[in-house]
Amino acid sequence: MKRDVIICLDLASDAGWAVFGLDGRLIASGVWDVGRRKGAHEGERWATWRWNVAALLAEYAGRVAALAYERPLLYARKGAGADYNTARVIFGQAAVAEAEAFVQVVEVITVQPSEMKQELAGSGNASKDMMIAAAEEKWGPLSIEADGTDATKKKRSDEADARAVGMYVLSHYDLAALAIGETKLTPEAAAKAREKAEKKAAAKARKKARKRAKGDG
Repeated sequence: MKRDVIICLDLASDAGWAVFGLDGRLIASGVWDVGRRKGAHEGERWATWRWNVAALLAEYAGRVAALAYERPLLYARKGAGADYNTARVIFGQAAVAEAEAFVQVVEVITVQPSEMKQELAGSGNASKDMMIAAAEEKWGPLSIEADGTDATKKKRSDEADARAVGMYVLSHYDLAALAIGETKLTPEAAAKAREKAEKKAAAKARKKARKRAKGDG
């Protein structure tokens, strides 16, 4: 069976998901409530998340070219309990998703938050409102209607982010390679990635040189 879809995830307690065809079509998208209920076992969140990811992979069994998700940022800071809990959730979700992809023999792609925001909304620092507006303009209404509350806005932005992950993958990865289960950047994207890495390495070297010069002085 031809691998012709990618599954895209936005990691959060209200996790956005999207399924795209390699032809660029948005097949489906939505939001899963995978947070732990008050008083429930700590493992509930992981069991719920695993069931949802596994069910989506099973629905498109044999057709999934890759599972892609928004790369987690390092939130944890010393003494910041809320940041620790956020980091625990999203890194835990990443681990479970990758384990399910392994079981289903599906490749994994991670996408930098700033890059997928740039791809969809034209800014690496795009706000929730900007991402929502851009996602609906490109693909039509999100699965949840706006009601003016912050909670609903967050869910809508999580779904928009999942759609943006898909847009980034379809724009930057070799689709012919994905169709046979390989993850390979397009030549243009690979060149940009090398240039970015070289600039980062050069900046790091300059910083070290300044530190050495300052120490010698």
